[in-house]
Amino acid sequence: MIAEWLLARAAGLFSLAKRSVLLSRFEKREESPPPLKREGRLFRLRRRVLSLWETSGLARLARWMPLRAQQCRVGSVGLFLVSNAAVLLCGVWLTASQKNSVSGFWCATVALVSALPLLGDRRTVGRAIREDRLAGALCFHVCGFSDTEPPAEKSGNRGSAGLFGALTGLVAVILPMPWLPMIGLLPWGILTVASAPSAVWSFLAMLAPFLSLSAHPTGLLLLLLGAVGMLHIGKLLMGKRQMVFRRADGLVLCLAALWLLGGVSGAVTGFLLIAAWFPVRLFLSDGNARRRLLTGLSLGALIVSCLGIWQYVMGKAPLAWVDLSRFGGIGGRVCAVFQNPNILAVYLLLTLPLGLWRGLSAKTWGGRLMGWLCFLSEGLCMVLTWSRGGWLGWGISTLLFLSCYSPAGLSSVLILPLPAVALFHFLPSSLTDRFGSILSLGETSIRYRLNTWRGVTRLLSHHPFGIGCGDAVFHRFFPLYAVSGTESVMHAHQIWLQTAVELGLTGAFLLMALLICLLRRWVSLCRSAADREVRGRALAVVSALAGVLTMGLFDHVWYCKPLFWMFWLLCAVLMNEIEEGETWREADA
Repeated sequence: MIAEWLLARAAGLFSLAKRSVLLSRFEKREESPPPLKREGRLFRLRRRVLSLWETSGLARLARWMPLRAQQCRVGSVGLFLVSNAAVLLCGVWLTASQKNSVSGFWCATVALVSALPLLGDRRTVGRAIREDRLAGALCFHVCGFSDTEPPAEKSGNRGSAGLFGALTGLVAVILPMPWLPMIGLLPWGILTVASAPSAVWSFLAMLAPFLSLSAHPTGLLLLLLGAVGMLHIGKLLMGKRQMVFRRADGLVLCLAALWLLGGVSGAVTGFLLIAAWFPVRLFLSDGNARRRLLTGLSLGALIVSCLGIWQYVMGKAPLAWVDLSRFGGIGGRVCAVFQNPNILAVYLLLTLPLGLWRGLSAKTWGGRLMGWLCFLSEGLCMVLTWSRGGWLGWGISTLLFLSCYSPAGLSSVLILPLPAVALFHFLPSSLTDRFGSILSLGETSIRYRLNTWRGVTRLLSHHPFGIGCGDAVFHRFFPLYAVSGTESVMHAHQIWLQTAVELGLTGAFLLMALLICLLRRWVSLCRSAADREVRGRALAVVSALAGVLTMGLFDHVWYCKPLFWMFWLLCAVLMNEIEEGETWREADA
């Protein structure tokens, strides 16, 4: 009876919010699209010349390769692996003195054992993928391959497969072992790009956190973004991708221009902002492509969270970020693939609501199971980061998602404080002490942040137009205004103060105006009769951004450049979801 009463009250609050005068005034009014311009003679000539690409032999080869790969027999793939492993084993036996012999032996043995069951399979690769749930989900829902099954090949290709496997085995003997995974993944990468170029963004989003394992993650990210941009430049020049320029796009350009003028570090930041916003606006206008992008983000976060949990269970969580005098019993703070537990918490905040959305809204039980697995594993890893700002952001994002998702979710939020208070007494003391120290002004890190903010406000009072971007610039100016004991601080420990220090008060105002613009358009989407899946994806993205901005009140969440890129990637996804929701509203009208 209590649940039914809460559900009725929640449904009443939902209907009241849709008729709210306050929200209607805050709602973003539709922007009329600019009038279409007539195509000039030069533009038509350029389109004609570039359209010859579609009839060229290289383009036909790109379309033929994925089709041919699906037509191959599974037995032919098994024969390829057997011949490859046999030649590699012979090469390892002949070159036993080389340092690659042990790793080569194990690689060849695993390939041989895994390939033997495939020799008798007469199915095509395409049919085998479709009959396997996991492989089908990865190929069709993540990579974006066409679900249309091609006809089986008419002639066998076992002999050519065995010969090609032997040749690649010889190459594996000659080249160093670290190159072998690249050689094996390169054909599949080419097939993916040729069949579904938009899937590259899913792989890049999945790969982004692992760039932190390299010595230069920002440089590697810039290189990958440049390579991905070259894949789409032909379609952009041919006019196949067009974007309606909105007010938010202009604000992004202004903000990026301020960063580009802020020095070398600022130029990198401005380029990452442009590389995250405009490619998504241009090339991910399709809802399925955005869904695959969010799936790639969730899969990457699942792997990272499992690595973090494994790090804590094995006792390898570092103690460098722990105040041993007060929290020595927490057993270390996990970092996973990052160098700092707070950076890991920012990454998890960007992906946690995506798992919750998929767990509640997926149409198949497999999709819901994967969603809940992502949400629970990322949540456990978030707890093990022991980041209090991350915990606050996680709570805000979850409450926002449940409150706006459905009346049932809102009713669960209304009743959630009761079991939370009851459960608080049964939690470990290390967890409750850490959570209870959030409001303790005498705690070391909180007092350190307060003193840092005092120094930053002094700096802004003398430099309201900013000092430029980069750690070197900050370290040159900040000690002149710092409170005693905070002279060596690395950044402002607050996203708004950090933006104001780098870009001036003008930059902070532009950032606030851009986020308010996105918020107003999202409110408009929530009050419209848009597609439920579109509103669900937009709500998950907004909840993720809200969680990161909540943590940004206590830390510099953009310190890691790949996470800065991912933040604006989600902002661009939100903008596209809003525009698709407006299209649904116009069609409904």
